Amino acid sequence: MEGISDDEPIVPVPPPWKLKGTVYMLSFWNSKASTAEGKGSDKTQQEDGLPAIAYSPLEAESSFADPAASGEHLGGLSQIQIIRYAEDWNIPKHLARFEWDESLDGKTRVAVYPYDTAVPRDGSHGAVSESGPSDKPFLQAIFQPVLWAPSFPLSLSWLKYVGINTALVQPPLPDGRQSNSGGGEELIGTSRWCRILPDLSTRKAVLGWIDMSQHGHDAADDRDDSRNSGRGSDAEYDNFWLGLRCWNVAIKMENADIIFGEGLYWDPLRSGLY
Repeated sequence: MEGISDDEPIVPVPPPWKLKGTVYMLSFWNSKASTAEGKGSDKTQQEDGLPAIAYSPLEAESSFADPAASGEHLGGLSQIQIIRYAEDWNIPKHLARFEWDESLDGKTRVAVYPYDTAVPRDGSHGAVSESGPSDKPFLQAIFQPVLWAPSFPLSLSWLKYVGINTALVQPPLPDGRQSNSGGGEELIGTSRWCRILPDLSTRKAVLGWIDMSQHGHDAADDRDDSRNSGRGSDAEYDNFWLGLRCWNVAIKMENADIIFGEGLYWDPLRSGLY
């Protein structure tokens, strides 16, 4: 196979991007009060803001992760999505090892081991290394379908008819070349905000329960794996997120179409924030 020359420019591929995958998602209400309850009980809690797990190491150094600069978290309807891509867009991204276990009774277990939180292999205290996965998962969960419930078609675009806005609004990406958390020159930053309205749809959605407990799911209980030698995950809270219950109603979208359309861009406010 013919290789790509180092001098060959990267070809832009504008949206829309259409992907395929299986989506696991749960929705919950995250209030400002529940965030405030976590302050003082966890040393990694952002002052008047979200838990530290809300940001990658590089994002955590940016102004939008600082409540003093960008404002405090106000809460609202929240959602956790785990997407198992079958067709991906192959964009540069932070690495993670996804461990999937399928049971005969229909249960699906997933554990996510990020690379960008791992300590360098030489044991140094310098920049975070992405040469290998962390020893403990960042997140683990078990989805269990409701066997008596029939499958049904679902599209998140329908939510607009009940007044729910599913748009993603993302701040400028930090530049890894100006960071103390590592990453190197391949982590190029951006200068503008972006709003995008993703569309997830499937002909076969399945109702179920998802166990978000971060204790007792360790794969080391079932097989010998030195990377899973610790019990539980590195999550700050028992059920991954502050105020989240162990068992939650969830939906599995099988063979889903995942579409990212054209984004709306704008420059940040010219203030002391940037």
